[in-house]
Formats: sequence, structure tokens, C-alpha cells
Amino acid sequence: MRSYERTCQKVGVIIVSLSLSLAFLLNIMVSGHVTECCFVRQFMTNIRHYFVQVEERESIAPLVAGLKKEVQTIISDGIALVWESYKLDPYVQKLAEGVLNLQEKVDDLMAIEERIDVEVRALETCAYKRETFRAILDQVQKYVDQLNLQSYTNLQMWVQNLDKRVGEKLTGRLVAGMKAWHGALINYSSDQDTPEEHATELGAGFFKPGGEPNIPSQVHDVVIVNQEITVHPPIDKSRAILTNHLNGYVGTICGLSTLQSTRYTVGIEVAAGDTTHRGLLTGCGETVTTYSECLTAIEDCLDKGDKYSSVWLNYQSLWDMDMGVICSRVGEDLNLWQKLLNDIKKHRLTIDKMETREQFGPLVVDYSQVQTKINMKYDTWHKEILSRFGQMLGESMGSFQTEINKARTDLESSSLDTSSTAEAVQFVTYVQQLKRNMRQWQECVETFTSGQRILERQRYQFPNNWIYTDQVEGEWDAFCAILKKKDSHIQQQVSQLQERIMSEDKSLAARTQDLLGEWNLNKPIQGNIKPSNALDGHIKHSDIKDALCTLVLFEKKFLKLKKEKSTDCDSALIPLL
Repeated sequence: MRSYERTCQKVGVIIVSLSLSLAFLLNIMVSGHVTECCFVRQFMTNIRHYFVQVEERESIAPLVAGLKKEVQTIISDGIALVWESYKLDPYVQKLAEGVLNLQEKVDDLMAIEERIDVEVRALETCAYKRETFRAILDQVQKYVDQLNLQSYTNLQMWVQNLDKRVGEKLTGRLVAGMKAWHGALINYSSDQDTPEEHATELGAGFFKPGGEPNIPSQVHDVVIVNQEITVHPPIDKSRAILTNHLNGYVGTICGLSTLQSTRYTVGIEVAAGDTTHRGLLTGCGETVTTYSECLTAIEDCLDKGDKYSSVWLNYQSLWDMDMGVICSRVGEDLNLWQKLLNDIKKHRLTIDKMETREQFGPLVVDYSQVQTKINMKYDTWHKEILSRFGQMLGESMGSFQTEINKARTDLESSSLDTSSTAEAVQFVTYVQQLKRNMRQWQECVETFTSGQRILERQRYQFPNNWIYTDQVEGEWDAFCAILKKKDSHIQQQVSQLQERIMSEDKSLAARTQDLLGEWNLNKPIQGNIKPSNALDGHIKHSDIKDALCTLVLFEKKFLKLKKEKSTDCDSALIPLL
């Protein structure tokens, strides 16, 4: 009984002591959890800020990769800590400082990136001037240098991407600039507005994407030096000037410097290479095509100017040619002389005008110094050639009129109604010959008419004894009328003439046979002279005389028949049958 009471007393003492320890422990644990909850809230706030800053801007993620890694390192260091650790308080402070630093850096980057975006967008709308582009890129470069001084990580890669964006904007402006230059060349005007005046007219602050190219004009003077026509300066010089101007306009963009990420980094060697945007010209197909179109436009302009200046250079022949050479080449062909005079009149239009220059885009050919001299030389040659042609035409017209007048007179004095068949045949043959010449003579009349018309148009001074085409045409018409009349009469007498010719032919054949028979009977071949006498020369003079008389007599008779036989009877029958 006593042992049981003692046991109960011990248990009661233990229970009282445990209750006191548990209350103390619970008090301690409650106080610790309150502190831990503050740590948890602060920790969660820092982690939340970290994720917000990291995920908000992907474009700046490479630049804050180092700060991100530092925060991640701090977070990984706290994984092994427990809530009861005495290191928890400084750890949370360290984490808060790291996240706050990250937040400040991200805020700074966001502000700088916005300012850079404003500058990059300004590349699309700013004035097309090297100074303007350079000022914008210099400002962007200052922002990049600021980031470089703040030691952001992966800055080189980020700047390269930024430079690509800048290159895309500049490529668009480059294409627009080359198109504007191309348009200014093919639509060139000597009184074109300056870029400032044009911008004022369109409105303040407005600039065309390609700008307003002001292509300078190139004047080429046609001059005479030592009796030689030349162009000064040569047309090829404009090729160099225009090409350089195009390259200068393209260089407004291509000559701009690229963005550099290590200008203020000591100890880093930058690889040697092109630090300008020259590569934009060959970077895409559109820039190459547009540049080629500009070069083609330059060549077209120069080709037109070169062809036009060659026209003036060809007048050098006025000082080099000789009248004898012209006459030998043209000869007596009146049609060639007419063509020569028409060409002279046609080409005179080039020099016979009020203007003193011709413009092909920015290319100007000034011929004021040679226009008067060439005109004078041209007039001298024109008058000499015109005089020579007039002389030849007058002589030809006179000869032609004489020939036609003679033919007309012969026709009028001849007739088919004659007792002599030979005369009738001769008349028919003559008429046929005149008919064959009709086409050629008609062409001569037309040539005379057109030639006199040229002389009149080109103010030729006709001499007093000039035979005008009215007279020639009158003589020609009279000749044609009488020829037509005679030919009609011949056609009416064809049958009778054929009968006469056939009858004469039969008569001639009979007389020929008779003469041959008489010759066979009377030719001196009797054979009464001995060969020895003939060889010794013992021949009577009377025998020789008789033989010679016989030969002479028959010769005359045969010649008469031959003459009658050769009268064109057979040839006259062909056109008549």
C-alpha cells in the first residue's frame, strides 16, 4: 500500500514537470514559426520579382544572364538551409539584394532599349543625309558604350543582333535612295528644286525615303581646234562623274559605321574587318538589281549623248572632203546627185536651229562654238554641189531636148507611104527603136522634173539660157503624140508591108540566082593561057584587062545584091508578124 502511494506521487511529479516543459517548448516553437513565416514571405517576394524580371523581356535576357546566374547561385546556396539555421537571416538579405540589383539592371536596360528603339525607328523617316544617319547611329553607339561600361554579359552577341536590325532599316532606305537617284536621272530637269525647298513645299518634318538627289549637270562643248572638231571634255568623263555621284549617294548609307560592342574594353583584340555597312549593297537581290538599273540608266544617257555628239563630229568631213572625190563617186547619175542634195537638206536641220545645246538627262552637249562655222562651211559646200548638179541637169536636159526634137522631126519627115520597100522597112525599124527607148526617156523626164523641183526648193539661181522642164515636157508630149500616130499607121499597114517585103525577098532571091548563073557562065576561067606562059610572064595585057573588068563587074553586082539583102527585111518582119 505504501509502495503504491509512493509510485503515484512520483508520477504526479513527472506529469507536472512535463506540462511545464511542453508549455515552454510550445512557446518557443510558436515564436520560431512567426519568424520563419516572415522569411518565407520575403523569400517568395524576392523569387517572384526574379521571375518577373527574367521573363518580362526576352530581348535583354542575354545581357542579364550574368546577374541571373548570380541570383540562381544564391538560390542554390539556400537549398541546404533549414528554418532554424542562424544563416537564414543573412541569406534572405543577400537574396533580396541580388534580386533588387537584377531589377535595377533590368529597369535600366528597358529604358535604354526603348531609347534605342526610338533611334532605330527614326532611321526609317529621317532625312536622307549622311549627317542625320550618323547622328542617329552615334547616339545608338553611346547607349551601347554605356552598356559596355556597365559590363553586361553577351553584349557582343546582342549588339550584332541590334546591328542586323539597323541594317534592315538602312537596306530599305538604300533601295529607296537608289530608286530616287534613278528617277532623278531619267526625269532630269535643269531647274529641279533643291532638297530643302522640296521638303518645305511638302511640309515640315516630311522626308522622302529615298531623299531628293541633286545630280549635277555635265556640259560637253563641241569645239574646233586646228580645223578639227572635237568634244571637250570627252563624254567618258561624264561616266566617271555620274558613277561617282551614284556611289556617293549610295555611300550615304553604305559608308556608315557599324555598331561596336568593345570600344571601351581594354585588352580585347577585335578581329580586323570592314566596320561599315558597305555589305548592304550586295546583301540582297533587290539592292543589286536597283544598283544595276542605275548603271544601265547612266549608260543609256551617255549613249544618247555620244550618238548626238557624233552627228556634230561627222561634220569634220566638210573640212576634209574634195569636190573631185564627190564627182568621181557620184558620177553622172542624176538620181544619186538628187539623193545627195536631199540628204544635205535633211542633215542641215541638225545645225539650222535656234538652240545651241541639247540635253540628255544631266548630260548637256553645247555646240554654240561651232554652229556658225559649220553653217558657213555647210553653205559653201551646198552651193558648190548645187551648182554642179544644176550644170549637169541643164546639160542633160538640153541634150535630151535636142535628141527628142530630132526624133520628132525625123518622124514628121518620114512616112510608111514610100515606093521603096527598104525605106519603109528602115522607117519601121526606126519607130521600133524609138518605142524601145520610151521607158528610159520617160524616166529621164521624171528625173528632170524632180531635179528642177529640188533646185527650186534649194534656191538655185537658174541661168538665162536654162531650159525649164515645161519646155522639155512640151517637146516630150509632142514627140509621144507623133510617135503614137506613126505607130498606129504602121499597125494599120502591117499586112501590105509584109506582102511587099515578101515580094521583094522573092525578087531578090531570083535575081541572086540569075547573077550566080551568069557568073558561072562568064567568070574568067576558060583555061586558054598556057601554064608556061603564065609562069614566064608571057601573058597578053588585053587578056588581063578583060578578066579584071569581068571581076569588077560581077563584084559590083554582088555587092548591090548584098546591100539589098542586108536591109533589115528579115528583122522588120519579126515585130510585124
